[in-house]
Amino acid sequence: MTHRRTPKPQRSLATSLRLVAGSAIVLLALPAVAQPPSEMPDPAPAANSAPVPAAAPGDDRLPGDNPLYEDLYPLTNPVEELEEIYEPQLGSVDVGEFESPLDFFAEKSRALETATGLRVSLAYTMIGQQASGGPGVRSGASGDLDLMFDWTLLGRGTTDTGRFIFTVEERFKIGPDPASALGGGVGSLTNTTGGFNDRGTVVRDVLWAQRLFDDTLRLWVGRMDISDYFGGHRLQSINNAFSNRAFSALATAGSPGHGLGAVATYRPTDEFYVTVGGANAYGRTTTSTADRFFEDFDLFYMSEFGFTPEIEGLGRGRYAVALWYLAEREDPNIDSDAGFALIADQDLNETFFAFARYQWADEALERIKNSVQVGLGINGLLGSQDNVTGVAFGFADPDPDGLRDEKVIEAFHRWQLTRYTQFSLGAQLILDPSNAPDDDAVGVFTARVRIAF
Repeated sequence: MTHRRTPKPQRSLATSLRLVAGSAIVLLALPAVAQPPSEMPDPAPAANSAPVPAAAPGDDRLPGDNPLYEDLYPLTNPVEELEEIYEPQLGSVDVGEFESPLDFFAEKSRALETATGLRVSLAYTMIGQQASGGPGVRSGASGDLDLMFDWTLLGRGTTDTGRFIFTVEERFKIGPDPASALGGGVGSLTNTTGGFNDRGTVVRDVLWAQRLFDDTLRLWVGRMDISDYFGGHRLQSINNAFSNRAFSALATAGSPGHGLGAVATYRPTDEFYVTVGGANAYGRTTTSTADRFFEDFDLFYMSEFGFTPEIEGLGRGRYAVALWYLAEREDPNIDSDAGFALIADQDLNETFFAFARYQWADEALERIKNSVQVGLGINGLLGSQDNVTGVAFGFADPDPDGLRDEKVIEAFHRWQLTRYTQFSLGAQLILDPSNAPDDDAVGVFTARVRIAF
């Protein structure tokens, strides 16, 4: 869906984002005064040295603190995205003093968390794409700036924590067209990238995240994008993995944008989990739709049931079925829809892992009836142990009938250049693009930079 911005609200929101970012920088400087010298955290490491943990030892919220929950949710989930940013990364390049300002802010952020339980993170992602052909737009570039807050207000130092999550995002085009315009330009059924449009500044997430019963139950309540909590695989992130929506989203599910919702994950044993949730079917990231939630009570429902065995000789796997249902909406007049996805993620050894997913939608409101994706991931190629390489194949059966089945092959490599900086190169081959009957194949090349701390 294309979101149009009105100039006045955009200016107001953009100003607010700058003010909040400035306040965050001031907050980052406070712990240096509040803490005695003996309690100050160690200086941040050089990019090519062993990194300092992102939080104090013993903090239950250290990345990877509970491996039973790793890879259950897409990295688009705000909590998982924050954990990924705070997880120490090993850079391939030593840039010396070049990143000293980021070292400073990262150190202050760790100190702020130690003193108050508040994490503050900034992430900037820039992407450019170029197509080899197509009937329309063949190039596009976009930027994405995220300001994220994660404040543990209950249970610090314990297993069961209560956290307030607040995220703000600004998306903007770089040049004549954003990267999101490329999919329509080349006639692809699934866009060549998710997000990366020109929608301006929005408040994304305002929610409470609660762990209960020794972290066997996790709850999220508030403003959210419910697609961040089900149906994903471990390389489902437009920020640092695949770009094409065949692999970076659950493309058949007509899940709404950010709006009021609630999600719960219950893990009764080490090998089983169930996630259920619901959200306002009128949810829209660019506006508040709370009034529609209480007026019409039309919902998007989802659930996911998973088995996560530790297989001898391979490693941990995840095998899940996700179900979803979108209620009929009277304004605008849109039929109901329902569907499911079958997902498999499996470690093959310490270096290789694989994923597969099948999707089906009943009414195919997203114009895709069936789709399949299979892929392989490789850790640690070409330098840092935190480099990631991926290659995947996707097939989509469009609705209405008469359009060609679309096939997509995508490969990418992500370099962890420094502790804070990632650089990715990727290529897509779109065979028989469904909305471009005169083209048999289109190539799309991607370059992406991400700085996060």
